[in-house]
Amino acid sequence: MGISRVADVYYTYRFIKTLVTKWEDMDAYKLGIIDEKGKNLIKYRKLKTNEQKDAFTTFHRLVFNIKRLMEIMPFGRSKLASYAAALFLLREETGMSEEGIMNALDELGYEHHLEDELDLTEDTLVAGEYILNHTLSEEFSRGKVVTLVDLEPIGKFSQTFIYKTAEGCHVTYENLR
Repeated sequence: MGISRVADVYYTYRFIKTLVTKWEDMDAYKLGIIDEKGKNLIKYRKLKTNEQKDAFTTFHRLVFNIKRLMEIMPFGRSKLASYAAALFLLREETGMSEEGIMNALDELGYEHHLEDELDLTEDTLVAGEYILNHTLSEEFSRGKVVTLVDLEPIGKFSQTFIYKTAEGCHVTYENLR
């Protein structure tokens, strides 16, 4: 894989990973630069430490702006509801193979922990309503009821099946209870 292609995968992965990270888990939030909705509390030119500047680079500001815009659109963030779903969309968009994406992430030193769902069978997943285990986005918060109508996964990434709920949210089996 050429350097240009590896760089493309790296920045796309970094973009998606940042986009699906909860505001409260961002370094910029922990350092008091943004609030729980991603709104800037401190302008970049007012940042004092290198740690603050590293947590709020031009890249971060771009992703934060896009993330805030997506969160105000109906179902805007639902397509990126989980890490596995985000990687699935990355594969679909780039046309790269799953193996190619995983190899590129390995080369770049990124750890990817996607649990295998080999025990998933038709007996363990049935059509119906499920409760989300954790917050996937502002719209799809922990405890929200979602409906699985089509039990056929829409895709799979690293042995993790991706399902689309009736509400338009992409989830994995582990997102549901």
